[in-house]
Amino acid sequence: MLLTEYNEEETMQMFKEEGRQEDRIQLIVDLVNDKVISMEEAASRADMTVEEFKKHIEK
Repeated sequence: MLLTEYNEEETMQMFKEEGRQEDRIQLIVDLVNDKVISMEEAASRADMTVEEFKKHIEK
């Protein structure tokens, strides 16, 4: 008996959602780099602290 069951559809959906989130964060990073929004506003939009958001900019 397996403790977990593999569901390909759920797994693929999870990857899509993670990709969308990364795309969204990259868009917010671009707005900061283009000086359209502040670092504080960007962190808020990304649901992160300023310190967490700065790590994404450094990537």
